[in-house]
Amino acid sequence: MPYIDAKYPSLSYKTFVGHSLGGLLVMDTLLEKPELFNAYVSIDPSVWLNYQRIVKKAKNIKFGERYKNKSLFIGIANTMNNGVDTTSVKKDTTYNTTSINIRSTLKLNSILKNNKQKKLVYKSQYYENDTHGSVPLIATYDAFRFIFNFYDFKLDSNDFLNEKTDIFNKVVNHYKQISKAYGVEIKPDKDHINGLGHNFIYIKNYQKAKQFFELNILNYPESADVFDSMGDLYLTLDNKEKAIEHFKKSIALNKDSVSKIKLENLLKE
Repeated sequence: MPYIDAKYPSLSYKTFVGHSLGGLLVMDTLLEKPELFNAYVSIDPSVWLNYQRIVKKAKNIKFGERYKNKSLFIGIANTMNNGVDTTSVKKDTTYNTTSINIRSTLKLNSILKNNKQKKLVYKSQYYENDTHGSVPLIATYDAFRFIFNFYDFKLDSNDFLNEKTDIFNKVVNHYKQISKAYGVEIKPDKDHINGLGHNFIYIKNYQKAKQFFELNILNYPESADVFDSMGDLYLTLDNKEKAIEHFKKSIALNKDSVSKIKLENLLKE
């Protein structure tokens, strides 16, 4: 992990995902070294191994302050024989993998759900129609929806049309929350912000359009696109001097910028 952090632009937020024996490793890491990752995804883990060592260990752990802001998702596949359900399988005491695997995971799930400390953010899901081999894809998707539920951001028509809605600060505050969750600054996506700005140009709310374009220029001063968009705004406002200024800045950053044609047309007038 230190090597990856040193060689690549990684984030400080880390998620550990594992299936089967990999899921066992995820659980082992969570119980032994929870500080290594922020979120843990254990998919149909083989916690029956070594006479349910992980299950017994979890029973004796207090998920207190050490687990604050840590998330765990466990996906449980249907590995039972026909005619057996999640209630009756708990009564099966035979030592065979068709029952002991899910029985052990259900026991672990019960321990985690009934933990009184409640510092660990936990969710499990049973996939009745998925086997040990088919469950990883859907469980990983559901796990990410659970762990990163703070990331989704929705705007509706009222955000654009209602003058009282402070859509700009709504966007800015959302990314502040994301940055806090990740522990590192996350800037709003450049193309998304550009799109919002152009939407406001379309409905003739030029003040809000300018707010978004200025935000993009602040966050991405080396991008030709952000200056081109601001030039579009000034062109719409018939402020040719300011439009030319921003189109020139865009071209200076990228000689093939679409601002080139716009500038040529302006200078012909």
